[in-house]
Amino acid sequence: MPVPNPRLWDMESPALNQTERIDFVWLVPAQAASLWSEILDLARSVPAPISFFDTLIHVAPMILMRGTTDAVDYYRLLKSEIEDRVAQGIGAVPGEAHRFYWDGPPIWCALRPLSRLFAAHGAAIVASTFSSVFALPGLDPNDPIESMATAYTGVFGNRSEDYKTAWLARRFEQFGVDAAVFHDCRTTPDASHVRYGLAVRMERLTGIPAFVIEADSHDLRLFSAERLQALLADFVERQLERVAAR
Repeated sequence: MPVPNPRLWDMESPALNQTERIDFVWLVPAQAASLWSEILDLARSVPAPISFFDTLIHVAPMILMRGTTDAVDYYRLLKSEIEDRVAQGIGAVPGEAHRFYWDGPPIWCALRPLSRLFAAHGAAIVASTFSSVFALPGLDPNDPIESMATAYTGVFGNRSEDYKTAWLARRFEQFGVDAAVFHDCRTTPDASHVRYGLAVRMERLTGIPAFVIEADSHDLRLFSAERLQALLADFVERQLERVAAR
């Protein structure tokens, strides 16, 4: 493997000079990241075998166990199970009628009511910006230092508005979405891309309508299931009218 950048020698511990250890430390998370990316891509199938809410549970190993073989084993098993669901035509949302995308932080304090609410309208949230961040594209065990810098500095939130718009347009097409949810999160404005006009730009570029949720990732006082249910019902009804008018 290549020698790490000489500029880093003064900051590195002696352990970083152990080639075998470096290989292991970088190969394992790269394998886990690759498997996670492949799992997310399986949601391109119709019906989607896994939803955004499922990924919020299964992303845990990528966050907490990324450098362990346990994470790799977990994702191999999960991928196999989801591939089986694809083969059998089993969807995460029974009777999938709508395919949504989610941008912005998850509403961690209301995952169950949210998942039930969207499912009740036949809406499967098939992909998200949040879950895709942990796929760490570009992480290369053969070039650990440089690829780490590329993977971690190149995450969605660090990109330009033009990049975000183009990237989301590709994702919308790849996953066949017909609407996009944008969460305007009170306590994480930097991660609430809707505040910077992303929803408007996406609708103008792709024609895919935006459904904006104003809430918070952890504060239930800012989440109203009753209000959201009414807004979503109206949005889905207008979606059906758009389809009928085509």
